[in-house]
Amino acid sequence: MMWASFPASDQTVNNLFFYGLFDPQKMFALNSMATWINASLLALASLVVLLTLRRLCRIFVNPMSYAGLQLLLEVAARTNRFTLLLLSLSIGAEVLTLNARLTQQLNAFTVSVIIIQIGLWLATWVRLWLVRDLETSEDPKARSIVTLVQFFANFLISGLVLVLLLETFGIQVRTLVAGLGIGGIAVALAVQNVLGDLLAAVSIALDKPFIVGDSLQLENGISGTVEMIGVKTTRLRSVTGELIIVGNSDLQKSRLRNFGRLEKRSAVVTFEVEKHTAAEKLEKIPALIQEAAQGIDQVILERAHVTGIAATGISVEYYFTVNNAVYRRFLDQQQILLVNVIAALAREGIELATPMPIIKH
Repeated sequence: MMWASFPASDQTVNNLFFYGLFDPQKMFALNSMATWINASLLALASLVVLLTLRRLCRIFVNPMSYAGLQLLLEVAARTNRFTLLLLSLSIGAEVLTLNARLTQQLNAFTVSVIIIQIGLWLATWVRLWLVRDLETSEDPKARSIVTLVQFFANFLISGLVLVLLLETFGIQVRTLVAGLGIGGIAVALAVQNVLGDLLAAVSIALDKPFIVGDSLQLENGISGTVEMIGVKTTRLRSVTGELIIVGNSDLQKSRLRNFGRLEKRSAVVTFEVEKHTAAEKLEKIPALIQEAAQGIDQVILERAHVTGIAATGISVEYYFTVNNAVYRRFLDQQQILLVNVIAALAREGIELATPMPIIKH
């Protein structure tokens, strides 16, 4: 900026700073060499100031206690350095004398850079806000819509930036939209499957038939735990470890069994005892099963009966509930009950027939 403080016509100043190597009054593109030097220094100073402000935002973002201001500083700290360079060049060009056409183009370029950077700021703010909301939220439902909300937010921001850029360069958006109307219909028909999955994703996000972490079973037998609900597909992790990718529209059409919403688990156990078992021993079987269920944590025996005579033996059935939705916990309690029942039957001399117990969930 010290170049701008001296008159370019002062020969003493010219000899002091330029040593006669070039003429500061020599014109280049309607501006003297001194003016170009002043513009360059102004652009450099502007770049230094902008980078310093960006650096200060990075320094103060962590100790900031107010969440809203901290988020704004974090967004500002992620400003693109190339954008700052372009803005610095635009600021430096303000001291130059340009023709009307170049001035108009420079103004449009500066406005375009600002519009794009604002769009990047908004997209960054949405992403950081969603991540922070996900990290602090205790509701697992929040995780299921993060990707979808971010996609639609980026889509809307990109559309708004595009419209503003077109308006900046004098392109009539209304005329362009009207001209693309017929073509848009053809494109919509061509990508109707993609649009179907997209609308299904919106339906899943709003209706929430399942969320990330739920264990699902589809009517075609596919089962797994939901890892991610995307814009077009939902990803399930099967029990054996492979990743299953299912279209959102297919999920919406399918009948689902959501084991993640269980509050308790129940099962019916059927087995057979030998045909020659005495009647008095058969009468004791329900009481033996009731006794075997007593004392087992979270286990409630709903019923136990001798149900009929089969080809291989006499059928017995009992139905119980475990007041715990965790599948491993349910299996543990089921195993304890089953072992207790077998031990009780053995003490009474009641023999099991073939086949062995069959568990139906």
